[in-house]
Amino acid sequence: MARYQRDGSLDQSFGDGGLVTVVPSWARSMEAYAVTLDGHGRIVVVGIADAFGSGQSVAVARFTGDGRLDGTFGAGGFASPSLVPSPAWATDVYVDPMHGKITVVGIANGQFFVMRLTDDSAAAPFGINGAVLAPPGRPNEQSQADMITVDAYGRLVVAGVTSQ
Repeated sequence: MARYQRDGSLDQSFGDGGLVTVVPSWARSMEAYAVTLDGHGRIVVVGIADAFGSGQSVAVARFTGDGRLDGTFGAGGFASPSLVPSPAWATDVYVDPMHGKITVVGIANGQFFVMRLTDDSAAAPFGINGAVLAPPGRPNEQSQADMITVDAYGRLVVAGVTSQ
């Protein structure tokens, strides 16, 4: 991550000279695909982690406002929810500012997924054990959730792609 001042210079009070680079201890690498802020000014980042021995999995990290990992979230600031099958990665994230629930969308084993985590990274009451997988519509069809928003009634609106 990088944080910039209004004039385009790196914010030296953020991370290490304006930059943050982290990899969870359980992975070789992590790529971030989406970032948002929660109601407390914490930074939530989602993407993909190349987990040792288990392939690609969804990765969720939360940071304090100054770019340090938030130790109150998951294991040392990271959650790798096993709510969806691998290979999987997250493409977007939404955090409910009132309740802190983190909703993540993406692709899991060729399927569109939506999953919800509580403020401390546990599975939230949603779908089956915190996740909804949308099976492909036709044989050999792949689907992926790419974006999420919430309407005025608190309903999740998710958009993505389906292809053969």
